Amino acid sequence: MLKNMNVKGKSILVVGLGVSGFSSAVLLAEKGALVSVSDASNSPSVKDRRNILLESGVRVETGGHTQNFCEGNELVVVSPGIDKDNLPIPGYKGGKIPIIGELELGYIFCPAPIVAITGTNGKTTVTSLLGDIFSLSGKHTVVCGNIGKAFTGEAGNINVHSQVVLEVSSFQLETTVSFRPRVAVLLNVKADHYDRHHDFETYKALKFRVFSNQTENDWAVLHSDFSEEPAIKNLNSKIVFYGGIGSRYRAENDKVILCTADKEEVFLTSEDCDIKGKHNMENIACCCQVAEIEGVS
Repeated sequence: MLKNMNVKGKSILVVGLGVSGFSSAVLLAEKGALVSVSDASNSPSVKDRRNILLESGVRVETGGHTQNFCEGNELVVVSPGIDKDNLPIPGYKGGKIPIIGELELGYIFCPAPIVAITGTNGKTTVTSLLGDIFSLSGKHTVVCGNIGKAFTGEAGNINVHSQVVLEVSSFQLETTVSFRPRVAVLLNVKADHYDRHHDFETYKALKFRVFSNQTENDWAVLHSDFSEEPAIKNLNSKIVFYGGIGSRYRAENDKVILCTADKEEVFLTSEDCDIKGKHNMENIACCCQVAEIEGVS
């Protein structure tokens, strides 16, 4: 397991100099690692990030990956856009060097509980809503991940009292090892990303990977469409469904129904909200369930 790994003095290669690669390199350098960064591009934004890193003492090559530059490292961190099974750098076949992604790196240095949201559709909406709910409840809330702010880039803003709300993509989940959110949310799985994933079952398995390291102390929150999904039998976490029949928070057309042991009542309607449609009532039902788990009224 990599959680709380000491990277000081370790030679670490970051592949990709986009937003997440840059943030990863900065964080690793701050933690005392010997960082090298390699990117195939020479775009203006890559060159700007390269210049900043060079001033910080980080080794950087752009415009291609060379073996002499890339070899001799103890760990490789890849950006989400890079397929770890087809790593474009020489000398890393055979799995002898651990390869992780920016999501895993952020988790290694995260002292706070995490709510992670994944799904083909709706994850940005749910991530944003939950960020607002937690923030308005008085929690120190950090919203990041696939929503636009790199997890590693927010490391300095996160403390043990923070609440992290993290949007997670299948690309990011591909390179997780020890990543364990306290609450993991799966909204839906639709046909997508076949340019990267071989087939629907492979894609779905990656989405379910968000639950893979959870224990009986954690929560898995899934849409009720997954209630008959065979994969849920393998989950170790406490499982709760939202959205459909049998859920505590059920979506019906333009409203969310709160269901208790002895009654059902309208919790809110679309007239109470700026977002409309049954799919958004389902998103709100999900947020209500997650907020309740985390002790937010």
